[in-house]
Amino acid sequence: KDLCMCELLHYIRLNIVDKTTNPLVRAARGELPVMVLLKRSANSRHTRNKNDLVRQWSDAFAGQLLSSLQVAFPRYRVVLFSDRNETLMTCHACQIRAVAQADVLIGVHGAGLSNMLYMRPNSAVVELAPYGNDGRCLLGGGPFSRLAAVMSHNYMIHHPVYQEFRWMTKDMTCEFNITRFVTHIHSFLKSINFDR
Repeated sequence: KDLCMCELLHYIRLNIVDKTTNPLVRAARGELPVMVLLKRSANSRHTRNKNDLVRQWSDAFAGQLLSSLQVAFPRYRVVLFSDRNETLMTCHACQIRAVAQADVLIGVHGAGLSNMLYMRPNSAVVELAPYGNDGRCLLGGGPFSRLAAVMSHNYMIHHPVYQEFRWMTKDMTCEFNITRFVTHIHSFLKSINFDR
């Protein structure tokens, strides 16, 4: 049977997403809200555009970002969703469950952000947009800001200053100012009363 998108999402929520992802159930158990960081790697077999060094992070840089988020948001369980995790990348139901439990989803502009489809309404989505002059990365003009609006998510976009970027062409990765990014996320979450 052909399913429309609404029917498909309803099916997924009923049959794949564990009901314990409900934030009220988790809070009653004393569990922390979940912040998921999406990582795209340069040499992962799951990265389709291997030459896009603007949107790929080294493992060391992702570790620094993850640590900074854990320090800045101690009342969240911050987890890494990496394309180097073979188990996660080969199990669609596992990917859906990982994102469905997220209260906050953080990722660089790219297809991984479409996983916000599986998040509960009123969740928060943070898009890192390395292309300041690209219409796909403008608030209200890009696919992810529009998808967030349709899915009733709180949404922010972060454009790092060009001078803050460092490109490592040998490794096909980039880095940017983590402190400024984390500060922007903190301000955003505070503005939507997610500052836990």
